[in-house]
Amino acid sequence: MIKKSFILSLSVFTLLFALTVLFQSCKCEQKVCNFTFNVSDAYEEDTLNRNINDGIDTSLKGIHFSFIAFNEANNPACAWESLGFSSAYATTIYCKVLNPIVANSYIVSLDRDISFNSTNIPAGTNLINYTAFKDHWTIDNVDEGARGSATIFGIVKLDTTLSNQIQFDTAKYNVTFGFSTSDGQDMRGNLDVIYKL
Repeated sequence: MIKKSFILSLSVFTLLFALTVLFQSCKCEQKVCNFTFNVSDAYEEDTLNRNINDGIDTSLKGIHFSFIAFNEANNPACAWESLGFSSAYATTIYCKVLNPIVANSYIVSLDRDISFNSTNIPAGTNLINYTAFKDHWTIDNVDEGARGSATIFGIVKLDTTLSNQIQFDTAKYNVTFGFSTSDGQDMRGNLDVIYKL
């Protein structure tokens, strides 16, 4: 009788555990709370543009960046309450991003002045919102969940024709790039870039 009860209990537990794993596999949800970016018009880092000796990117095509926003398990900004078993048991392929990027929140600015059509654009100007550039950006991002981790891949690129009309100095620029997420996180990063157009 005890053996029969034990087998029945074990069977019920195994069934419930299997259903929980299946449910969790379909319901992976995470926040993104950090990102990296580089000079590229692809979703991954373009190693031809990066000088690993000095950490300076070189852009031959103008103002364009690719970025990856991602989840960090130990980052408090990524924390949120979930119910059920730990997702460590899940066999998730796709993971929903809970805090997507706010569409009009992107920022691209330089630490020094640039000249466009004989007009000076002061350092610190958000080039995304600059009147002459405002409607000439390609901004794409794709939410993905590779191997059960929330990720956003994105591209921010100024029209090449306009980029070619900007007069850059030959010295490096420190670029500030960033965006905000729907949960109020303002993500910002900096990168040294030399523009050779």
